[in-house]
Amino acid sequence: MNTTVNFTIDLRNSNEQQRNVQSLNLTLQQQSELLAWSVLTSFITLTGVFSCLVLLIATRPKRGSTRGINMLIFHFMAVHLIMCGLCLPGNVITVQMRAQNVTFPPHLCRCVQAIHVTCVSVINWSDAGLALNRFVALFYPHCYKAWTTKWANAGLVILSWLLSLLGLFFIIPGTAGQLTSNAMGLCVYIPAGSLGKAVTFLQYAAYGITGVLAFAILWKTCQRRKMVGQTVINHQNRRITLRRLKMANLLLLTYLWSAVCTLPWVAIVYVGLQRFGGDPVLSLWQRTCLAAQYAVTPCILIVSTGTCFARRSGAVAQRGINLPGMADRRPAGTSQAKVASNIT
Repeated sequence: MNTTVNFTIDLRNSNEQQRNVQSLNLTLQQQSELLAWSVLTSFITLTGVFSCLVLLIATRPKRGSTRGINMLIFHFMAVHLIMCGLCLPGNVITVQMRAQNVTFPPHLCRCVQAIHVTCVSVINWSDAGLALNRFVALFYPHCYKAWTTKWANAGLVILSWLLSLLGLFFIIPGTAGQLTSNAMGLCVYIPAGSLGKAVTFLQYAAYGITGVLAFAILWKTCQRRKMVGQTVINHQNRRITLRRLKMANLLLLTYLWSAVCTLPWVAIVYVGLQRFGGDPVLSLWQRTCLAAQYAVTPCILIVSTGTCFARRSGAVAQRGINLPGMADRRPAGTSQAKVASNIT
């Protein structure tokens, strides 16, 4: 956590700092923009680290929990923590090193960007796994337990990593593109050739899968809400149905947030760089959009749900992450298995 607050380097008007920044031919306005980018991105990633840690503690797999969505959310947040605590801060470091005219070895950017590309792909496929879980819960509720066993969830987690590492297998040797840094020191991946297009398609195909499942879930959610309001069902089935509808709505909200965070990236690439191509700092804001996407997603999970892990997240945040016994304080008579089964 401390790393994300130490990435910003003071750009006050000392002679040495002025010489370092002038090596990039940055104007005074661009220097201020660079400082603002570093501070804002570091703050967002620090917020993401804290929220991911809180949610990881709240959703850690229980001994009595063998199925449900808990394990998938735990893995989803673990990869978000890597993004917010390692990949995005690593880009702030390399940019500030370049701004201070500090030479860093080429393999540093290759390592940072390789981890970055892998984590982005894993998050996309994990999101698709969560969408599949909600799809099964709403469309095939009678098969939900059989499709969401511990081994089925573990299979989804492993598959997301295999698909992501498959692309990295072609990226590292350079057959599918190049891992390098731009003029500002930002680590980037530049696809090349048909393999590069295939790897890029593989990385972002999960977006399409998640989108299709999300719209199907939206349609089913509207139908199920009408059924819950009009059909007489027992209290337990009604509670389970409403909980699954809440989780489905949450999935739609996180998918919408990802789409919103993509819009500034499109504006920067296709509009801003064409109109303000002489501003090298402008491209850095793409990573700020990514930081907002990965840092706010766990906050959405914590704030927007009334499920067990949302209440436990609030309790963790109030008592502090490092206090012992924080996860086991619950009302008398509440069994471990009952708490674990609240997340379906």
